[in-house]
Amino acid sequence: MPYTQDFYRGILVRDPRFSAENVTVTPTSTGQAGPNVDAFVAQSGSSGHTELEATGTSTANKKYEIYAGREGFTISGDASGRFIWRPQVSGAGVNDNWRGTWPYPFISGSKVWAVKQAASLKMLWPSMISTSDDYVHLAYYQKIEASATTSRVYYASLDPATDTWSTPVAMPITANGAPSLVELDGGQLLMFVHDGNVPTIMHRFWSADRGVTWNEGTDFITGGGFGLVSPDFSLGTGGSMTNFQVVHHNGYLTMIRTFQSPRSGISAGVYTGSSGTVQAVETDHYVSRDFGASWELIERFQRFDHPETGPVGRGTTTKDVGVCPQIITDETGTVFLLYTDDYDEPISGPPRFIKKSTPYAKFAEDPTHGTINSRLGLPGGTEATGGKDKSNQPRETSTNDEHVGHFVICKDRENKLMVICNFGHATTGNNPNHFSTGALFRYDFKDPRYLLNDSNSHIRGWFDCADKDTGDTQWTLFDMFGSPVGVSGTITGFWGLIRQSAAVAYKDKILVMLNTPSERTGGGLQGGTLGGHCLVTLSGANEFDSQTGFSSVVHIKEQDRDGFTYLPCDSPLAMVTGVTGLTKQAASGSGSGCAFEITTDGVKLTTVSDSIHIKHAGEGLHARVKATNTESFVGGAINANFGTLEARGIQVRLSKTRAQVWDCSASAVGTQASDAVELPTEERDWIILRRSTGTQSPALTSFSAAVFYKKPTEQMWTRFPTYHDVLSSNITNINQRLQADVTGCAFGAGTGAASGTTDSMFFQFVNMYGSTFSAYNSGWYSPERTNHSGRALSLHPQWIDDGWKVAAQGGPTMFGDTWKAETRYEFGIEQAHPEVSPSPRVEWRSVNDDSEVTITWNPQGSVKTKPTAAAWGVHLEAINWGTCHLEGYDGSSWTLIETISTEADGDGLKYSRTGDTIGRDTSYSGAAWGADRYYQLDELVGCYLVSDPGGGSERVHKIVANSEGGFYRTAAGGVAPKETEIRIEPNSTMPILTGTCTVRQSNVTQVVNNTTKWEQIRIRIPAQITAEGYFKAGAIIVGDVFVFGRDYSWGRQMTIEPNQEITTGRSGDRLVEQLGPARRRVEFSWADGWDSSAISGDDPTTYTGVELAEKIVAVREDTSIVEGVLTRAKGAKEPVVYLPRIYEAAVGNDWVIPEITGRTRHMYGRIVSKVTKQTLIGDEDKNEVHTINAVSIDEEI
Repeated sequence: MPYTQDFYRGILVRDPRFSAENVTVTPTSTGQAGPNVDAFVAQSGSSGHTELEATGTSTANKKYEIYAGREGFTISGDASGRFIWRPQVSGAGVNDNWRGTWPYPFISGSKVWAVKQAASLKMLWPSMISTSDDYVHLAYYQKIEASATTSRVYYASLDPATDTWSTPVAMPITANGAPSLVELDGGQLLMFVHDGNVPTIMHRFWSADRGVTWNEGTDFITGGGFGLVSPDFSLGTGGSMTNFQVVHHNGYLTMIRTFQSPRSGISAGVYTGSSGTVQAVETDHYVSRDFGASWELIERFQRFDHPETGPVGRGTTTKDVGVCPQIITDETGTVFLLYTDDYDEPISGPPRFIKKSTPYAKFAEDPTHGTINSRLGLPGGTEATGGKDKSNQPRETSTNDEHVGHFVICKDRENKLMVICNFGHATTGNNPNHFSTGALFRYDFKDPRYLLNDSNSHIRGWFDCADKDTGDTQWTLFDMFGSPVGVSGTITGFWGLIRQSAAVAYKDKILVMLNTPSERTGGGLQGGTLGGHCLVTLSGANEFDSQTGFSSVVHIKEQDRDGFTYLPCDSPLAMVTGVTGLTKQAASGSGSGCAFEITTDGVKLTTVSDSIHIKHAGEGLHARVKATNTESFVGGAINANFGTLEARGIQVRLSKTRAQVWDCSASAVGTQASDAVELPTEERDWIILRRSTGTQSPALTSFSAAVFYKKPTEQMWTRFPTYHDVLSSNITNINQRLQADVTGCAFGAGTGAASGTTDSMFFQFVNMYGSTFSAYNSGWYSPERTNHSGRALSLHPQWIDDGWKVAAQGGPTMFGDTWKAETRYEFGIEQAHPEVSPSPRVEWRSVNDDSEVTITWNPQGSVKTKPTAAAWGVHLEAINWGTCHLEGYDGSSWTLIETISTEADGDGLKYSRTGDTIGRDTSYSGAAWGADRYYQLDELVGCYLVSDPGGGSERVHKIVANSEGGFYRTAAGGVAPKETEIRIEPNSTMPILTGTCTVRQSNVTQVVNNTTKWEQIRIRIPAQITAEGYFKAGAIIVGDVFVFGRDYSWGRQMTIEPNQEITTGRSGDRLVEQLGPARRRVEFSWADGWDSSAISGDDPTTYTGVELAEKIVAVREDTSIVEGVLTRAKGAKEPVVYLPRIYEAAVGNDWVIPEITGRTRHMYGRIVSKVTKQTLIGDEDKNEVHTINAVSIDEEI
């Protein structure tokens, strides 16, 4: 018969298959806390020498793969290696196609930031910075002519986690002022607001919470001890400060400010010369070493715009820094000053740079100032024409090709200098009328004389809506408010050229705040609107890429227009009157029944009675559109009341619920080229291209439609399904190819528009590209990684996705090199696995406790398995939840194995609270209740007390101390001779004064004698209240439970050793430092002899099984179990759980193994001793009686 006894002793040994490598946690979004980036690991087959470093932040469950699409070095320029990337997390809404990138000159998005009304002017002196946490911060002065109370400095921020801007808020000052934002090394923000009319007044604000709240520093700076002084001339009527900027560098602040005044405002004695229209301009250079509390004037740049004589004032230098200089710092903290020096024509001029050698040095002391070595390299001209030499370095002879118009500057993510400017080529003179095209140039701060000639720098304008040859001054990219010739501006109190634009790097993009003026000629806007300030986005990750780059070709000298870009700065009808090649085509009626209005959703086209198309030459179209119109949908076709986007006869018809492609190459009416696709009413990006498909039937062209769409926040495009997707060479159906070969692009409203103002289209931008999109190439839109150009590898962190950045270092990259990385968690599930983190003090955490979490192991792939011993178990160390479920998966469904409770032997306790102390409720006289055990002194430290469990006032508190004693009351009123008191950690939600409570243990072991094998085993933790607000575990051990067939001898030793350091001074005084928790050790042995005869010999059949819960779990005579445990645990390598009290209990007609809780009833540790087995009597492998020396287990703390 099987042997039984009241309880058994044994050891749980971890099964290494239940490891961090084989575990998953769900939900992936909240199952692990503290997500962060982890290292990129080079994959097998990579032959290069480049190492990738991940920086930044991460959200949960991110995995990325990076692929080197081109060999090269980790430098900027065309010699750099290039990479593409893709996410590797599957799931709903996740597209794992490869992402390339669009170059910087490519418009990838736009939105109307603010609408200019007749009585207002937005965005004077905008300051836009990107901070170390990837936020963008914007401050600007908004002038409302008719309302002084709303003419204020406003602030807004862009959150990188959501890509959304905060609502602009007014700063607490009412005077007009120019703001400038800086970030300090600790992440704090400073905002300086300089009075636009009073030179000695400046306000200073600071924020430590990303601009949510602002605190004003010194009340305001009014000169005197603060160091601000007035310029050398009176501002007079119409004079003002026109430029203001502060930058932070190595603990210092550098400030420049520029004042301008017309001739009539110059003070007597300062300037004497012939009469005429002149202006006085002064740029002051200040430095602060106390974060702007005080300032020291370093130098003044003074020059009066007059041909006969220079200034005679108190300026420190008469050298020229233009009318709107700007400052920027490189990565070493060196401050650069950029300006255009054509003082006679401040709208354009040769661009220059100078720098200061130390924080307090003068810019004027730069030895290159005014020489050819201070000229920025530009891509105009050739060596033969005197424009540039072959290295794009400026030549001494200035040509018109070396001029730029108004500009803004910023640093990109590679810390390269970016100059974004009005640019063009004039036939004669320095005519500013030819500087209305946009261009973007990049430079290395080490030598800005040389232009970086790579795919991110292009002479070709990325914004091109004004003419090149006709002298048209309209719609210049970076318009400045005011007059350069002494005529006061239209807003009282301002004069001169005030900057209204800014640029900043954001993620993998560049944001440019534009102020392109409305002309309101040839077709006005509705509602009194004058146009819009547009926030344009350049570049960005995109699956629509090509191996060679599909941005504009860099021309050596000529800059022919490559299409047309519409931004909502003015009515399209107004632009038709001023832009050569831009036409209005009324699809029905005269077009007069269509109205345009600038809104924050873009230009609103409302069709009242007519239809209209705005058309320009082009090969392909890229636009951002929102349709709110209700179409006429008959027989599966959108045939009236639709908005349109069109390229080369391929027309996309849009409504608020549908989109459809039509072939309008042969006629305006067109033929249906696709089924209608239902789409929600929202803003959407579209690309329309014509694809060459080879020779077809004689009746058809060899071209087909290629149409794509996506949300603005997405990186991946969806191919719109058309009848043209059939690529067979013998197609004869006319609907499967374009019917005619036509050119041109257009946007507007289609035929048959119904009356009513609800039929509206909103256009944020429309790019009509020429040779850029000459024909659709399958490589531009392909999941195949070899068809992408990608982005340059850089020593500086480059934005990937969701906070991830990657920096390259080391040797060259080879084509095909691959790296992978995934989210690492500060409190990841691996922290609960002893092979990664043995100490329970390093723990796994979930994000919260209000959703279920499952921890699942797949120990043997799809093969069913379990630990090999007859009994197995789970030990949970340093946990904080009350109930979880142990479940097994058999290949088709999950089955409950055991429900594990940490509250089983301490529930239903009646308590009374005084302060932070819990004791027995002495007033309770009902039924019996009580804990199932005696609590030793401080045994419950680290455990939890749950008050009113399951009730409306349930609270969970951590136990910080307890006295020894019992906690019960019998039916007869008996209580413990000595009762325990429990002290809890106080907080703002203390338990009610009296009620029912439960003691929740922090450690639990569940022994299982279930012999079923499973493919997967999991612990499922239901949602429940915890003290911390999240689930946690210090160690999770799954493995074999080895029950000793015979109890070890009396005389077990329990040792506790403090972890401390005692230092004794010379006088005998002691200093004691506690280094960590005390460590327990248990030692036990079999000193009385253990007979192994029944398992010995050639036919061992008489041994006795040990029964636990109706299952045989051990052999009574097996003395080898002890040495086997040591071998299975690999000595001290694998952790074990010492179990001195395994017992069974009857539940109905069944026997079960209850949970083991309590500090004295199990101990997580390691076997640190050897096992010595000695034969007292008997022959080998026949009838030996053994003794086994002391086995020592040290606790893991």
